[in-house]
Amino acid sequence: MLGTTGAGELRPDELAPYAPEIFGIWNSACSELRPKQQEGGSVEWQLEDDYRSPRAVGELVLDVLGYIPGDDAGEHLREALTLADPRLKAFAILSLLRRGEHVEPAQIEDVAASLEMRMIFWRQLGKIGRQSLMPSRWAHPAMLAASDLCNWAAHPNELGVPPEEVEIMAEIPVQSEHGEPQEVYLFRFREYPKPWEPGEGWMAGIAGPTILPGVPSRNGTP
Repeated sequence: MLGTTGAGELRPDELAPYAPEIFGIWNSACSELRPKQQEGGSVEWQLEDDYRSPRAVGELVLDVLGYIPGDDAGEHLREALTLADPRLKAFAILSLLRRGEHVEPAQIEDVAASLEMRMIFWRQLGKIGRQSLMPSRWAHPAMLAASDLCNWAAHPNELGVPPEEVEIMAEIPVQSEHGEPQEVYLFRFREYPKPWEPGEGWMAGIAGPTILPGVPSRNGTP
């Protein structure tokens, strides 16, 4: 897999000859994605089957655009910032930062506020040495742990989609393997109801620095 989320870095000179084709792929994906954007409220629209496929393509292309030289790539990335989907915004922002371009704090806030994207964004900012751009309230360990729990729950072996709600219930003090004080966080969360089933109701999960990333424990609750 290519890009910042893959095993290796791409070189601009390798990609430059393919820029027109890559721009075309983005334009095609964007034409499918833009009419489906919804501002505020529920994010269920992001989970629809006819949206998830072009979204996956758009995410990958936006990642790759960060390695293509020239103004045209930057224009496509800024076009992505006009979309409501925080996942697409996140990869556009990361690519713009990788190109050395400025991104408005309000755009970063939109992504950091996303439960689904917060931890992914935080980790990717760390890879390019820009975690200082993360708004402090969203960089709090409890906020990052809630996002980590969300990403675990969205795994195909679990709920398969991000949960509708995640609420912190308690902080649990623990010690790291080096004896340092830390906290893990107890959350309750629930999934979106589906037309063919009402959902599982509230479930419990634990996430935090001493839990393996993406593998919190969980059990059903009333």
